Amino acid sequence: MTMYRSGPLSQRLSRHPPPQDRSKRHPKRPPTSDGAHGITGAKNKPWSFRQHTSGIAAFNLKLGQLVDINRSVQVIETLKEMKERGVSPDVLTYNSVMELFGRRAMEDEAWALVDDMKAQGVLPDVETYKFLLQVRMKNLISMGRR
Repeated sequence: MTMYRSGPLSQRLSRHPPPQDRSKRHPKRPPTSDGAHGITGAKNKPWSFRQHTSGIAAFNLKLGQLVDINRSVQVIETLKEMKERGVSPDVLTYNSVMELFGRRAMEDEAWALVDDMKAQGVLPDVETYKFLLQVRMKNLISMGRR
């Protein structure tokens, strides 16, 4: 059984570092004709998000950072961009967005996201339902204050 780890989502995702230059591990392997080594691209160039945006991990990291700073519009745009590039969101992707919706009491958007999850073939998990309850409770509390 896995335990929920506390802390901002971007910190949890940052524990998975970007790919490293593997040419040093295999010194006999010659570089390609353009000077590129291994999976990380050209040698002596730093890893950047723009070079490696095809992977789901990069999108999840970006989404986690946007969620941590409460950027709801950018989160939705990033989710759309992800789908446009053909990267299929996973449950972590949806839960990142759901976390922001829960914080900001965006109930209609949260339920629309659950419908999108199911349409993409991603099943909601315990975290998803936790955020749905959170958004519902915030709305009920705010209705009682009016």
